[in-house]
Amino acid sequence: MSNSRHTTLFCGIIAALTLALTLLLSFAKAAGAIGAITRTLGYEAKLFDTSYVHSIDIIMDADDYQSFLDTAESEEYAICSVTIDGETVKNCAIRAKGNTSLSNVKQYGNDRYSFKIEFDHYDDTLTYHGLDKLVLNNNIQDNTLMKDYLTYRMMACMGVDAPLVSYAFITVNGEDFGLYLALEAVEESFLERNYGADYASFISRTAYPWAADAETAGILTCRILQTRTASISILINSVPPAMILTSLRPICQAAIILATAASPRPVPATCPI
Repeated sequence: MSNSRHTTLFCGIIAALTLALTLLLSFAKAAGAIGAITRTLGYEAKLFDTSYVHSIDIIMDADDYQSFLDTAESEEYAICSVTIDGETVKNCAIRAKGNTSLSNVKQYGNDRYSFKIEFDHYDDTLTYHGLDKLVLNNNIQDNTLMKDYLTYRMMACMGVDAPLVSYAFITVNGEDFGLYLALEAVEESFLERNYGADYASFISRTAYPWAADAETAGILTCRILQTRTASISILINSVPPAMILTSLRPICQAAIILATAASPRPVPATCPI
């Protein structure tokens, strides 16, 4: 019973934090910072086409890969090449990601980490069809493999500016790592896709006129959106697998209702997920 009360309290705290963050974003939308002219980027129709499972092959030099594994918990970047659905991007940066998931992978005795791939880490002109950073989640704490995917899709169809997601089968140096969730990182390409090419100065003029410069305003927006996304993800992942179909949508709606209230995008009658 004690554990149940603690779990309920934890979920309540997360929900409260999530609602506070979404309320802050609602004010930003009302002020005009959120909801600027959106822009279509090439990676949307490629990697984030949800009609099929994508393939992502990560290639690293053998010595670099061993060093990467030895220092995975320090989250340091290493050089790699990434092939997405047969198209190769070289000189990318990769690191392991996560908090408890990082230590869990090590405890399980395998190398199946979640990853962050930064296309422009070594060359700031390099992207994957406009995408600057890609997150690959191993879903190690989700036996359904669906919670994050459904959360982000529901957020998007409810009018919230949410990261794009799709499923991908991952290999590292030819070794099968299995099914991962590919996720658009909340970085510059996310801001450009949602708020237009001139997102930095636009946000600076509206939501953060007190910021030192446009770049600082863009960073602040990224951090708020990253925190909101992480909070909602934690909340959704607290739902037991047996309750996912009955609980997930109402919880998600409650968590983001304040953000969607001021959304400039029309909310569809049905959620296409």
